[in-house]
Amino acid sequence: MKHSNRKSDDMVIKLKPTIFPLGFTVSQVEKSLVIVDFIDIISGKPTVLESIALPIEKAHQLSSALTEALKNDSSED
Repeated sequence: MKHSNRKSDDMVIKLKPTIFPLGFTVSQVEKSLVIVDFIDIISGKPTVLESIALPIEKAHQLSSALTEALKNDSSED
């Protein structure tokens, strides 16, 4: 994965460790709001590990960033 060349003063603080969920669900709850739930199996039951709400503009940005990352990943093979 490629990271931008940020100065140390510009680095984002990370409060939680990275999770590796089994799956996710995406739902649009309003015209301008998307909910992403990250899911895994805990004690045999599907469990939401994290849930984020994104304004539709941020959801589009996330979609574009994921598409770009996947495009870059497939070109490195």
